[in-house]
Amino acid sequence: MPRPAGVPNKNRRSLQARLAHDFPNYNAIIEMARIGNDEDQPMELRFQAHKEVAKYCWPQLKAVDVSLSGEDGGPIEHRLVVSFKEAK
Repeated sequence: MPRPAGVPNKNRRSLQARLAHDFPNYNAIIEMARIGNDEDQPMELRFQAHKEVAKYCWPQLKAVDVSLSGEDGGPIEHRLVVSFKEAK
């Protein structure tokens, strides 16, 4: 029977336990954020730290293909239907 989604495997649980034991209150994301906001660090390192933290905070945007032509490569057709009701 496979483990449920989101449950860490044995290796990850072991690593997490070791980190918690050796470095209490350690959080990799917080540490990357600190590096990203440390003006004494090189800009390239700060930029990389911000990129890594962003992955945990916001969904990654994907490119979207927008077709600028209609059927068979022709122009896009727009139809507007307007109907009026008589006032009584």
